[in-house]
Amino acid sequence: MNLIFYNDPGHGWLAVPKGLLEGLGIAGSISPWSYVGPDGTVYLEEDCDAPKALAALQSIGVKPAISDRITNGQSFIRSLPGYVAPKAAKPLFTTLAANCIAQQQASLFEPDPGEFALA
Repeated sequence: MNLIFYNDPGHGWLAVPKGLLEGLGIAGSISPWSYVGPDGTVYLEEDCDAPKALAALQSIGVKPAISDRITNGQSFIRSLPGYVAPKAAKPLFTTLAANCIAQQQASLFEPDPGEFALA
């Protein structure tokens, strides 16, 4: 795997495909200090987000080759929109189980119409 690390005089970003973050299970933990390009490339800020992605890759035995792109001016990345982490989706089983429990609890408090019938 080959990745590019972009640097300007003030900061740096590791460019990764958005799908990689999703596949590694870390898309929801990336900060808004990272940026997203029009093609879906996510530029992970160098202090927290890039190390998080590299650690996740290392945990599955992947050590990417990283090449540098350095500019003496302001990087184009600074003009991109900030990353917005997706909200965590509830697993389907959890949602179904919660609905079932709620229905069971509701039926516990609904008296049987014949239970209090007056004779």
